[in-house]
Amino acid sequence: RMPRFKVLQQLINKYRYRLAVTYALFSLEMTGALLRPFFLGMAINDLIGGSYRGLIFLSVVHFSWLLIGMLRHMYDTRTYTEIYTGLVTRFLSRRYVSADVSKLSAHSTLSREIVDFLETDLPYVVEAMYNIFGSLIMLYIYDSNIVWLCMFVLLPVTATSYFYGRKMRRLTQHKNDELENQVN
Repeated sequence: RMPRFKVLQQLINKYRYRLAVTYALFSLEMTGALLRPFFLGMAINDLIGGSYRGLIFLSVVHFSWLLIGMLRHMYDTRTYTEIYTGLVTRFLSRRYVSADVSKLSAHSTLSREIVDFLETDLPYVVEAMYNIFGSLIMLYIYDSNIVWLCMFVLLPVTATSYFYGRKMRRLTQHKNDELENQVN
């Protein structure tokens, strides 16, 4: 049995530059999403004042956001497909006896889960962090008292998430162990 995060660490090391580009594009996309309300407000203020300057900025930011998102999705697909193919190929290149078919099947399924984690779950967590801290910063600019209320509400949410995460980790471990032992 491999140490807990060894496969993930090897993957990240092998594909670090591709993953760095993917996550950099993701960060740009998230920054654009956070800046849109600011540029929307600027566009409204300028339109009220009889100017189209803010609307032009909003359009440029929005189309840049769309372009970055499109490029990220195209690049993501290639990157994560390559990672999955590399993982499965590595498992298939091992010598297996016919009794190890269940292990091979389980490793293939687990490979998909690792790639899904990198492709979906990790960006989801990063997106949540961007949204939480970006929203807190924007709220602080408008009214700093609201930020303290949000931070107070964030404490029980964080505690609940911690306990939920521990339970999910246990359930996922049981599921993965069952996958390896299923055919046997």
